[in-house]
Amino acid sequence: IIISFGSFPYEFVRRAFKVRPEKGPKYWSNDHLSDEFLKAVEEFDSGKPNRIPLLRLIPFSGKFIEGSIYGENYFGYVGQKIADTIIRNKDSFNIWID
Repeated sequence: IIISFGSFPYEFVRRAFKVRPEKGPKYWSNDHLSDEFLKAVEEFDSGKPNRIPLLRLIPFSGKFIEGSIYGENYFGYVGQKIADTIIRNKDSFNIWID
């Protein structure tokens, strides 16, 4: 699992994995990164490297919070989504202590 924070690191990871660039780092606005995050956790495959983008800066304006899918706590939301994904795929990972 490769977690990146922000647009430039995410585009760098995409290019390292030879994923066709969209429009460069400036393409990855908060909305685009949010959509890509949801896509990454939905299409998670424990048999390959998974790229999970997170926002580097969280706007704290009331407008962002109200219009956002995250509710009041971005980090709680993405942490829960990642945890659910790992738990859903727990039998596929060879990382657990017996």
